[in-house]
Amino acid sequence: MVARAEHLKRPEQHPQPGPQQQPQPGLENRMSPKPMDEDPRYKGSEKLKGKVALITGGDSGIGRAVAIAFAKEGADCAIVYLPQEEEDAERTRARLQELGRRCAKIPGDLGSAKFCSEVVERTMRELGRLDIVVNNAGVGAQGGDVEAVVTHAKSADGAGLMVSSSRAILYASKGDDFADAAANAARELRDQINRFR
Repeated sequence: MVARAEHLKRPEQHPQPGPQQQPQPGLENRMSPKPMDEDPRYKGSEKLKGKVALITGGDSGIGRAVAIAFAKEGADCAIVYLPQEEEDAERTRARLQELGRRCAKIPGDLGSAKFCSEVVERTMRELGRLDIVVNNAGVGAQGGDVEAVVTHAKSADGAGLMVSSSRAILYASKGDDFADAAANAARELRDQINRFR
């Protein structure tokens, strides 16, 4: 079982972190102090009861915080993460289970269109449905060469977003707002990528 004390501290109890730099992918379990990913004062009200969310980058950071918030609202979650981030993903799974929710861990690289399709199908198989997609995963690129950053975005992050969003639409209920939002987001991303070509 995962110790809860560290991630349940109030914001004022966390010491201010110094500068930290890790090679990518960064691992939350190596950070000191640990990031605060949950407000212990927040009590959910079952707004997402019976729903299933697929969260890319759900092992740590914003993705972990979203998974915890959704679980507090009653959703089961599938989290997608790189295999090197297994320890962070296990921590997230344990916390969701403490909250009484199911969590499917799906390790892999969203830069692969085939894997993106498998992610959606595995979510359906393990959790029975798919209602929400949170496309949070990404890789920070820095440096002065704008073309290199754009090329990276087109090849990995953008491809994963488009494939997982478009594949997820196939499983959305008729008339579901999610389907319209995902389709619009995928079209907008496609248009943005095409503007850089």
